[in-house]
Amino acid sequence: MFEVRIQIEVFHADREIEYYNFKKQLQIFLMLMPKYLTSSCEMYCDIIATMIKAKYPKRDLVVKVLEDGMEGAVCEYAL
Repeated sequence: MFEVRIQIEVFHADREIEYYNFKKQLQIFLMLMPKYLTSSCEMYCDIIATMIKAKYPKRDLVVKVLEDGMEGAVCEYAL
């Protein structure tokens, strides 16, 4: 069981990114990922960051992936 947390740069406070929709898109993406992937938490961070950067380019991003809510990786992606 993996827990994913995202921090993404926004450029204005008037719902530039609708977080409910963002969360739904991320959930769909994660469900479509092949279940047989046995990647590390760092690799999952890279996969998720690639997906987010395709839709929201040129932003600072932090992706945190925890396995069983305990150990994991925090990856920062800066411009």
